[in-house]
Amino acid sequence: MPNDPIWPYPTQPNYSGAGRAGSRPGAFTSDPSATVGYLYEEPADMAQGHITLRLILGNPNASTAPWGGANVYLSHDDTSYALFAQTAQRSIIGELTAQLAAGAGGWEPASTCDVDISASPGTLVTTGAADAQAGVNLCLIGDEICSFETALPTGANTYTLTGFQRAWYGTTEALHAVGARFAMLSPLQLRVDLPISAKGQSWYWKVASLNIGRVEMALSASTLQAFAGIGLGATFSAISTPATPAAGNFRLYGLTTQGHTRPAYLDDDGIEMVLGRDNFLIVRNTSGSPMTKGQVVYVTGSTGNVPNVALAKADSLTTLPAVGVLHADLADNAYGHALKLALLVNFNTSAFSAGDRVYVSATVAGAMTATRPVSPLFAQRVGSVLVSGVGNGSLQVSIAPFIGGEESGTTVDWLAGATVTLPNTGLHLLDTDASHDLIIKPGSNLTADRILTITTGDAARLLSLLGDLYVEAESRVNQDLTTDGNVTFGTVLINSASNQLTLQENNGQRFAIADTSGATNCSWDIDALTAAGTDLVALRFFRSTNTSGTRVIQIFKGDNSATVTLSINVATGAITSSGSITAALDMAVAATKRLYLDGVAMSGDTYIVESSANVLDIYAGGTNVVKFNATGISLFGGVPAAQRAAYTQTYSTASRTVATITYVAPAGGATIDTQCRASLAQLAADCVNLRQLIGSLIDDSQALGWAT
Repeated sequence: MPNDPIWPYPTQPNYSGAGRAGSRPGAFTSDPSATVGYLYEEPADMAQGHITLRLILGNPNASTAPWGGANVYLSHDDTSYALFAQTAQRSIIGELTAQLAAGAGGWEPASTCDVDISASPGTLVTTGAADAQAGVNLCLIGDEICSFETALPTGANTYTLTGFQRAWYGTTEALHAVGARFAMLSPLQLRVDLPISAKGQSWYWKVASLNIGRVEMALSASTLQAFAGIGLGATFSAISTPATPAAGNFRLYGLTTQGHTRPAYLDDDGIEMVLGRDNFLIVRNTSGSPMTKGQVVYVTGSTGNVPNVALAKADSLTTLPAVGVLHADLADNAYGHALKLALLVNFNTSAFSAGDRVYVSATVAGAMTATRPVSPLFAQRVGSVLVSGVGNGSLQVSIAPFIGGEESGTTVDWLAGATVTLPNTGLHLLDTDASHDLIIKPGSNLTADRILTITTGDAARLLSLLGDLYVEAESRVNQDLTTDGNVTFGTVLINSASNQLTLQENNGQRFAIADTSGATNCSWDIDALTAAGTDLVALRFFRSTNTSGTRVIQIFKGDNSATVTLSINVATGAITSSGSITAALDMAVAATKRLYLDGVAMSGDTYIVESSANVLDIYAGGTNVVKFNATGISLFGGVPAAQRAAYTQTYSTASRTVATITYVAPAGGATIDTQCRASLAQLAADCVNLRQLIGSLIDDSQALGWAT
């Protein structure tokens, strides 16, 4: 069936012409099969708003078998035909023997092609460039209306045409291959306007040749193939795939799949496409190497309006995005089909399973993979495998929109309002030079869906991280945070002006540092770090706030109770403890300041104080019971005395026992002498005991440092 727009149309205009006379012998009877040509629907710009058919008919043997014209008949049922039109205007008809390349459009003085017009010969003439650009030498090549400047004869009925004005009357400029039809357009050719009611009907047509006596040959002898015309929206019968049509033609037919019939066509390359299902590009292989069916391609440039392609690969943005899958093998510099949304059948899908989603491979150019590439590679879905097989495999091609890299900042309308699910490899954001990715992903297994909400306010915000930022379960930030303004974390305020970290009390809230590591022991270090080891290091509390109120640092017992074990009153310097305080280092107390021992800071009556320079007093119940100075010690407020000089001890026996006095005075009488002797002995024993006691006291005073 001739290619669009050369179709038969379903109507019978009011035309009076010779009726069918049947087959008659005669010396000038022409061969009924000699009529060639087309019923051509003119483009809208040429038809000036009408539905217009142009009869382009002729014959190859005008010199040996004179041609008197032809009658054109139409039929609804391919049985009863009625005369549609009659013409005796013979047209020059042929085909291309060397292609006419696609160009940039408009006037192309260097464009050239070769034609053979043996099908219906005539003389092609040369005109000037201005005439060619004005529409002289108007011709039909394929579906494109052109005009040419030069016609150079190269043999019998063959010419080389040069200098073309392309794409007249809104037709599309394209490459026209060898075998594409060629016909000269003439104002003498019969043109018939059709009513709008012609649309949507199905018809058949045949042509019967006339001899020079205008005698019609038998219609049944016509060898021009009758076919079901599609009209302007006609119906089709479901048939099996027809034979491949001649170059420059295609066949339109119905294709039934699982009880559903859809329009399909077969082009002159033998490629079948289903209308409404298949979407493809005409592409050109300029890669320098042949390509094979099923390979994935991307655009590298163009030849006219035809994309040039090479094999796609997902390891670089320079070989993406993919635009299609080749429908058939494609030689270098040849043109072919790249499927965008279509069914690709009868090729090797044995590496996959039915139902697999396949992506552009990042390792083999032009190949597909069922493993989705991850950063730093790129992912673009190609389609889904329907049948896994070596020669009978099929793929539902569905080239996904590509939103990586170069499209950053572009609004992707098809994502609007959608929920995007990404694998646990995370969201990969390309670096400015695409050398590395910024990856955003969960850091642990979540026990439920979690929501991260980022609120910026009605202003632009910038978050700069010079290292890792960790925000964990206990809301800890393990990184320096630099900001031009104040930063608030709940009740924690970082003031950039005063370089202060403020913990704000808010309805009993606390700033807590907790350890959840499960370690046996836990410690937290607060260090005031300096650049040099000799610099002053100080932790300062209450430097400029609450100057008149109570300022207390309290340390709790740590048993989940409110028991305070140690308090430091920073206004008075008083330290209060509910237990003992063990000092493992020197402790300094300012002059005249008291160290209270009865647990009542500032108001107790038992304390130690340096009352004056180098004088230390111990008070008990408010009484100065002991006084020390550099000279010595005293009790109850006396003047401290120096240490006494050494005792001279020639009698060294000492005893801490004070014995009972044994001395008894003499009673008198006749035994007085004896009594006196006994009393002297007793007195001597008591003196010895006293001397021993005094020696013990001297030893103790020396041991205590009271004497030397």
